[in-house]
Amino acid sequence: MREPIKNMEENDMSRNVVVTGAASGIGKATAKAFIDQGDRVFMTDWKEDNLKAAFAELSKSAKEGMLFEKAANVAKWEDVAELEKFVREKGGCDVLVNCAAVFRVGLLHNAPMDDYDFQFDINVRGIFNTSKALIPHMLEKKKGAVINVSSVSGMGGDYNMSLYCATKGAVIALSRAMAMDYSALGVRVNIVSPSAVKTPMFLTGCSDAVLESFRKNMPDKRLCEPEWCANVIVYLASDQAEHLCGVNIPVDGGLTAWNGQPNQEK
Repeated sequence: MREPIKNMEENDMSRNVVVTGAASGIGKATAKAFIDQGDRVFMTDWKEDNLKAAFAELSKSAKEGMLFEKAANVAKWEDVAELEKFVREKGGCDVLVNCAAVFRVGLLHNAPMDDYDFQFDINVRGIFNTSKALIPHMLEKKKGAVINVSSVSGMGGDYNMSLYCATKGAVIALSRAMAMDYSALGVRVNIVSPSAVKTPMFLTGCSDAVLESFRKNMPDKRLCEPEWCANVIVYLASDQAEHLCGVNIPVDGGLTAWNGQPNQEK
């Protein structure tokens, strides 16, 4: 049986925001964006050293008592259960941002047998675990927001990334079904689907030639900055987005607007 959520100070208007995958990339940028607007942020990641480094960096701009870190592997229920207790003791979760993700490249028939479990455990089971643990906080408060980070890879196929595409497609379907279940209970669930984002995970996995190929294929000819995704996430968590539910927003420089036809130069 869960302990009741402990209320913070009555005049405290900040929200408690849990961000997974917060040690780097979109997760780290999202944590900073919420900190900058005065929310209380709980950073979590499975890479403990990277998490501590990111926490130390973001602590410089956070007010005392407004930033916390707790290492957790979102694929492991026991880790997420400990995270839930930690957050509950500090007022419960108002906003959940699921950024944690992994990918491996290669043709399906060449994939090691553990590739399936590795990618689905983090990318899909992780969202199931954190949502199962933290949505009850929002139901108690009768208000909350969940933003799940998918990818344009979940909206169509990518070369050499069959399993990753499958996980991100699952994130979109899961999020839409969650939106149907929880919207009438005060909890909005939405999706952000970036394309090529300049995160450590993406940059280290691509050669300069591949990065340039990505850039050229973008209608706006730019790779996405993590902060651009964070801005959309912060908006979806805000009251300004109160009637958005089950929405999937591509943050992709216009990539999903393209039908694949070549540019007919004048």
